[in-house]
Amino acid sequence: MVEHTQKLIELLEKNPDICREILCRIKIVNQQHPPAKNENKFITGKCSEIVIIEEINKISEQENCEDLDKNHSQGAEYLNDCIIGNNKYSIKCCKARHTSIVIVNKQYKDKHFLDGLSFIIFNLSRESIYIFKYEEKLKQFVENTSSQVKFKSGIFNFLEKEQSSTKKYFYKIKTDKTIINKIEQIKEDESIYIKIARESNKIYNEIINNN
Repeated sequence: MVEHTQKLIELLEKNPDICREILCRIKIVNQQHPPAKNENKFITGKCSEIVIIEEINKISEQENCEDLDKNHSQGAEYLNDCIIGNNKYSIKCCKARHTSIVIVNKQYKDKHFLDGLSFIIFNLSRESIYIFKYEEKLKQFVENTSSQVKFKSGIFNFLEKEQSSTKKYFYKIKTDKTIINKIEQIKEDESIYIKIARESNKIYNEIINNN
């Protein structure tokens, strides 16, 4: 039986235009809310997450991609961010080519288990989407600190080297010079960003009020 992560990568491969849309929209999010500023990190992450969910919904005809945070009147879903069919995913986005990825902050408990957890990680500098299920061989890239559980930056190169015709871990977005025009075209649609900003601010305020 083919893993759902493999099916999702194959779906992206068949829809390069949607993948370029994801790239363009997340580039704009990072321009408008530079994640280098600490106060922007949450907004950038949540906006990027919404972009990925919306775009996957355009191509996932049989299985809707549902934002799990919407099931909570307060706060957010633990570990997972979306569900596609019966398959839950944690969505992460990063800007730098070599960077660690925070999986979870240790706010309320010290121990967090990754077994069976599936990830969609968008790396802006690599212009790639990594989709994989956590397995034992990835344990070497997990860093457990006093405040966070995160993946080390080496996981990206490892997944790229592990990729084969029978086991896929990522999709490299195909780009060309027209992507600059595409970014400008998307920027003109302010409604996209009004909606994303409204949703992100709502969740951010809920988290702040509950801490």
